[in-house]
Amino acid sequence: MTYQEIADKLGYSYGYIRKVVSQGNKEVTTTLVKA
Repeated sequence: MTYQEIADKLGYSYGYIRKVVSQGNKEVTTTLVKA
């Protein structure tokens, strides 16, 4: 699914979904680097 499709399905804006995904990616990267 695209970010736009996810936003439409969940009722959020595209910008909000993109921000949440970006934050999630940063957390995953940080966790992997520490391991």
